[in-house]
Amino acid sequence: MIKKILIVLCVALCVFAVCYNAYQSEKRTEGKQVVYALLPLTGTVAEIGKDAQKYIQIWEKLNPDAPFRVEFVDSESKPDRAVSALNQVLF
Repeated sequence: MIKKILIVLCVALCVFAVCYNAYQSEKRTEGKQVVYALLPLTGTVAEIGKDAQKYIQIWEKLNPDAPFRVEFVDSESKPDRAVSALNQVLF
């Protein structure tokens, strides 16, 4: 009798854990996905990056129902800074 009760409790706990995990996963996906734009916003070629940023922002305003949002990452016009900036954002 006690074994059956323990088994039922364990099964109920497992079902609760699976349902809670599914709920949290669904809750996380309700927001828009993030797309990172790695642009040189400072440094020697910053003008090109700022122009690209401006065009992306205009596109976002024209398409508010897009399934993603863009976050800008500054590469400072240096390849090694670009890699470290992406690492900071992604990890």
